[in-house]
Amino acid sequence: MAIAGCSTFAVGLWYMKNLHPSKIDWVEAGVVSPVVRNQNDCGSCWAMASVGSVEALHYMETKQSITLSTQELIDCDTGNYGCEVSSDDLQRYKGGIMDYTFDRSNYRRHYVLIVGYGKDSEGVEYWRFKNSWGEEWGEGGFGRIRRHVADKRGALGIYMLQEYTRCLRPDRSCMFGSIFVCKKLV
Repeated sequence: MAIAGCSTFAVGLWYMKNLHPSKIDWVEAGVVSPVVRNQNDCGSCWAMASVGSVEALHYMETKQSITLSTQELIDCDTGNYGCEVSSDDLQRYKGGIMDYTFDRSNYRRHYVLIVGYGKDSEGVEYWRFKNSWGEEWGEGGFGRIRRHVADKRGALGIYMLQEYTRCLRPDRSCMFGSIFVCKKLV
């Protein structure tokens, strides 16, 4: 099945506050690949997160895993944002649930792929995400960040700019997983 077009839309994560079940992990479910890519010195986190979301949507639609090219997105990009690294707190992360307050003076945009959510043994709720800094970073290339913090911007500003991918079939109808704005387009 060919994917006619994909686009990314900003969306708030607050809508997921009352989702059930109490835990979802798309890696454990086989929807998201457990393989963690490493962008090294190339500022390509946006491409890796985008490709990961399209691969997951394809699996949800077809039950077939695919591996798409991150490099193709990078090669087709006309912008150059250099190799700016994200926040120091994120770089130093070794494991556990991050609960850092947002610091605008230390803010740098970094894209990750949210792959689930859950609650630890102490009842702290978190988002689980896949990073693009290799398996040596964090928890085997994955991280957890606290949900429901007092700051409306979220821990590390996670709620400030969220995006998700919507893929269209050749007939321009939305693929499964694009439920938030799914309308048949003309």
